[in-house]
Amino acid sequence: MRVLYPAAHHDRFIHSLGTYHLGRRLFECLKKNSAKATQALLENYRNTFLLACLLHDCGHAPFSHTCEHFYNYNRGPVPDEEKPVYQKLKAAYSGSNDFEVGGSWMPKAHEAFSAIIMKQCFSAALEKYSCDVELAARMITGCTYPNVTDSDTSVKNCLIGLLNGAAIDVDKLDYIVRDTWASGVQNTMIDVDRLLAAARFHDDASGKQTLCYAKSALSVLQTVLNARNYLYEWIYGHHTVLYYSNLLNRAVCALAKKVSPPENPELFWKTIFSEKPFIVPQQIEIGSLKISIYLPNDGDLLCLLKQFRNEIGEVREYLDRKSTRFALWKTHAEFRTIFKAHPMLRDPLVVKSISDWLPGFLAEKYNVSREDIVLTDGTFNPSSFEKSEVLILINDTVTTLTDVLDAPSGGVSKKDSFYVFVPMRLFDKKNEMIQSIHTRKR
Repeated sequence: MRVLYPAAHHDRFIHSLGTYHLGRRLFECLKKNSAKATQALLENYRNTFLLACLLHDCGHAPFSHTCEHFYNYNRGPVPDEEKPVYQKLKAAYSGSNDFEVGGSWMPKAHEAFSAIIMKQCFSAALEKYSCDVELAARMITGCTYPNVTDSDTSVKNCLIGLLNGAAIDVDKLDYIVRDTWASGVQNTMIDVDRLLAAARFHDDASGKQTLCYAKSALSVLQTVLNARNYLYEWIYGHHTVLYYSNLLNRAVCALAKKVSPPENPELFWKTIFSEKPFIVPQQIEIGSLKISIYLPNDGDLLCLLKQFRNEIGEVREYLDRKSTRFALWKTHAEFRTIFKAHPMLRDPLVVKSISDWLPGFLAEKYNVSREDIVLTDGTFNPSSFEKSEVLILINDTVTTLTDVLDAPSGGVSKKDSFYVFVPMRLFDKKNEMIQSIHTRKR
């Protein structure tokens, strides 16, 4: 993202403070707007919720989401729950019931790793503040309690959703506002104050607590979706951002081979993308140079990459910010226009199969190497309010936002697409290449 928007130099520490700030304000609004019995229940979990907000990204990888999949450095064809980061999560919370990866619950790699780091590095400190570490881990990973039958558990599930929920949570609110401001784009503005002030708990017929929003928030709720979708389609999913993310991934993989000896091919991954450097400094040797890695961040990885600027082409291109390739199309709209009659727009499986044949096809046809052709996934899955995800309180009656707005739930379809990047020397053949992709028979 910084490649495209140089001013966007905010980091996870600042975002974590912002999430904590919003979490504290939201918690106070919930207490103010809820019944006394619910206020007492809430107070039991104040510190747990606020500390989970503060630590929710404590295990983020260098370069954030671009590199978080490297936590699963053993990237063989195994089910997700058997990959390293999820095995470690299971081990960290082995005594917890209903807290196992798999089925309908699959946290993101950075969420799982943050829960691991919180347990291993901060348990003693958290206990001093009466923080329930397992509940905080559930808040970070979005793992709700099943089969809720009492008020206490229903309150805990609501708090879990307010940090890591499907619809609206303080993590999303902070990064939507922060990324919009830092990038400088003219995105939809969110009235955060009005939204937080409208949050409240409502006792349902069974005595459990339900999170809902006052009708005063109706004007704000849709803007949260619009603002988030704008960022994902035009900022995070920008073709240049996707290209440089792909470039960085290839550079890191090449770096791993350089610094990991044949007898220990996973040395790099275990040194940078594991809990080890969060606990004690780790050493990586490059010739006679010994580099200490502790609390790994972007700078540590950049330092290692710079050692191989003259040996790894992807590293040189990434550091110099001089693209060696250009995109055959630059937006999802352009993609749909170019391929409007193509079967791939009707069958997502066709889009997925493209990567199997397209690089080799273009490489042979235009006399370049297969590695010269780079494909990135441009699929965008817009957010929408599912039925019952967001509840509105109108005249003491709780109803769904989708019913209030008379809008179908899940009404925005996924936008399947991809981008193709080819060598600059083929720029004058751009239209010809697009046509050859369009007419190539499967």
